[in-house]
Amino acid sequence: MKPSSVNQNVSVILAHRTSEKHLVDVFIELKLWFDNITIVGPDCSKTSEQIKSLNGKWIDTESCSIQDLWEKGMQSTNSSWYLLLESSEYISAVLKESIAETININPSRPTWFPIKREIFFLKQRLKYPLEWTHDPKPGLLFKGPENFKKIDFQRIEKKVLKGKSIYFSETTLAEIITNSIHR
Repeated sequence: MKPSSVNQNVSVILAHRTSEKHLVDVFIELKLWFDNITIVGPDCSKTSEQIKSLNGKWIDTESCSIQDLWEKGMQSTNSSWYLLLESSEYISAVLKESIAETININPSRPTWFPIKREIFFLKQRLKYPLEWTHDPKPGLLFKGPENFKKIDFQRIEKKVLKGKSIYFSETTLAEIITNSIHR
């Protein structure tokens, strides 16, 4: 079932900077709920063509910063609501329902709804978060009529969403080394 209110009001921005192995699956899963999905990351010609054939948008950029990727995606789309995720992050049904409920609230000022994340690292579920401290967390952003070029997550009001996402991080030491160099 595709809730039409979620479908039309939320623009999804996927920051892509790691392996492509989850990207198409995440895109297809999100496409069941959201129409406007933009992927921002380095050129992957075969994958980007597949995404475009499924009515997705691809923005080619070499930035390694999650926040820069999200901001570039937001600049390319006109919306009040943005779901900011990474390209290897799946969202739960509870989280999807929470997003549908949240967008009906219509806050009066910019609000950040961070998403709790379950992380798989080296094919193991982590008991505690192991994330880069300077990387922003995924979440739902109500931008409203504000027009800002840089997102300041510290100054925006925060409210928590129900549900969680499942994030698949690096699965091999080679991936860890490669991705650490860019960060």
